[in-house]
Amino acid sequence: MTMEESHEKTAPSRLKQCGIWLLRLAGTAIACALVVYTLRSTHGDLSVVLRMDRLGFLLAAFLFQGVPHALASLRWQRLLATQGCVIPYWLSLKLTLTGQFFNAFIPGTVSGDILKVGFVLKNAPGRRLEATLSIVLDRLIGLTGQFTVALLFTPLLCIGYYSLVCSTPVLLLAIAVIVFGAFSLLLAGCLLFNQRHFPDAMARKCPRCIKRMTPRKLKTAFGHLISGADAFGRHPAVLLQALFLSMLIHSSLGVCTYFLGKACGEQNMNPVQYMLTTQIGNIATAIPVTPGGTGVRDTVSAAMLAAFHASPESAVGGIPVLYTLLMLLWALIGAAIFIVSPDFKAMVRHPQEAANTPSTDGAANGENS
Repeated sequence: MTMEESHEKTAPSRLKQCGIWLLRLAGTAIACALVVYTLRSTHGDLSVVLRMDRLGFLLAAFLFQGVPHALASLRWQRLLATQGCVIPYWLSLKLTLTGQFFNAFIPGTVSGDILKVGFVLKNAPGRRLEATLSIVLDRLIGLTGQFTVALLFTPLLCIGYYSLVCSTPVLLLAIAVIVFGAFSLLLAGCLLFNQRHFPDAMARKCPRCIKRMTPRKLKTAFGHLISGADAFGRHPAVLLQALFLSMLIHSSLGVCTYFLGKACGEQNMNPVQYMLTTQIGNIATAIPVTPGGTGVRDTVSAAMLAAFHASPESAVGGIPVLYTLLMLLWALIGAAIFIVSPDFKAMVRHPQEAANTPSTDGAANGENS
């Protein structure tokens, strides 16, 4: 290949990279603008948490926001093991925290998920699809746990605050989202457990012309996808454990928000309202506008707190912004782990070479952690 041909081939790639950077930078700018808007529109005051009698609440909130990282690492480790890829728990935790750093701070194409896939390939070459499936299912189960927690607390809200719910459009919309999301994920779970019957049915109904036109690589990938999903379906106990861990994760985040309310001196809300505010705010981060949902979460959570008549008014904006700051603090801990991990840095700089190099972290396919 000549130098001109090489340049022509890499030019679109560089243009694409620049586009991704610009999009992420724009997302970061939007996030900052939303956070500032949330504080100013609610007269948020973060200085109140610096009072000595409230620092304990702030510390408790910080710890309860760290619990989900520990539980999410265990969840992904268990799901990955069903695909025949076993890694130590501490490595899963390092990857989870480092991924939090990339998702929250770094504009570009590198994310925690890419880092996870890369490290699986270092120890189990040829398992890219299995690693990707474990991450997709990890996200799906995490979302299911979130909707489940919200759904469990919704009846308590409707029974105890029926008039408030009926007179507040924001709360009605939130409940509709919870119910719709919960049943959609329930349907997805049913499909997962019964997916082994789908390929034969599709093979019978699919016209021959479409079969001939389908590329062989696509057929092979679909076969791997079905076999990988079947491996998950053969481990219902692991899936239920993962769902339980997800419910603990999102309950812990609700407790974190409750302690932040106490740190801000909020007086009117109860634990059920804090729990629902947290779940709705985090569900809103599924909208891919800003890195890690920063800003979007703050605005939606502030709207929920206002609907629940949080008092004083400064707590309406202070609670979600403090939640974001604690999230970013945990992301900085992930950054520290990344700095002291040579393998992680090699994976980011040269992903292809690093994926083909044996890991020095002691994880091996088939070993027990």
